[in-house]
Amino acid sequence: MASAPEFQLAVREAGTGPAVLLLHGAFMDRTLWDPVLPGLAERFRGMAPDLRGHGASAAPPTSTFGFPEFEQDLIDLLDRGHVERAHLVGFSAGAFLALALALHRPERVRSLALVSGAAHAGPQMRNVTEEWRRVREEQGLDAFALRLVKDVYFTDYTDEHLDVVDVVRSHLAAVPFHGPQRWMQTVLGFDGRGRIGAIRRPTWIAHGMNDVVVDASQARYLRQSIPGSELKLFPRTGHMVPIERTAEFTSGLLDFLVRVESGAPAAPSNGIK
Repeated sequence: MASAPEFQLAVREAGTGPAVLLLHGAFMDRTLWDPVLPGLAERFRGMAPDLRGHGASAAPPTSTFGFPEFEQDLIDLLDRGHVERAHLVGFSAGAFLALALALHRPERVRSLALVSGAAHAGPQMRNVTEEWRRVREEQGLDAFALRLVKDVYFTDYTDEHLDVVDVVRSHLAAVPFHGPQRWMQTVLGFDGRGRIGAIRRPTWIAHGMNDVVVDASQARYLRQSIPGSELKLFPRTGHMVPIERTAEFTSGLLDFLVRVESGAPAAPSNGIK
């Protein structure tokens, strides 16, 4: 019998049924999915790991923070949970990771849900994340938290949740910066253009129309490139779709997953939800 890997991802699980692997973005952890898991767990086995170097998954000193390493972490997690194939739900950098796993290990993927993601890191994403790095290094944690909130949330959400800066600041103060920053640099080098057309898994794409981190045109490119994929655009919504539009997002995701499990045809892509 093969020995267990020396490094294992910390994971929160909820529910039973077909496995759904929920992948957070850089500078985040599994708590991103806390609002989504209860609804998901009514029909599915939700598995929300802390990716390497994030949350409770402290990265070993030898970590390269490359895609092969992150992909193998997920394969090990599925093996440990006796999951042959999982639905992948990736947010932001997690969407890049979901695409990479679908390209390299398609036999382990049941479907894809790509949230605030892209086929490659375009100029807008590069400029925004470079500004995050600069502000964090030159102006400190408070300025970084303010900048992050300004960029990732639409103003409707921040106007209604005045404590969001304090919440983000507290989270950032509790997590290391080095690992997530190295992972973000790896993500910025990802380019799936010319390859993602080979994906043959049901795919649901969700994106905020007011996303200033990853422009909504990236979602349309994914829709045009992945055969049979579906697109839902959320108006007056920024980068943080699962948080800003929790109810609508969870409902749309569940509808997609149930249809995949039942073998129903893809829903028409009207583009806006």
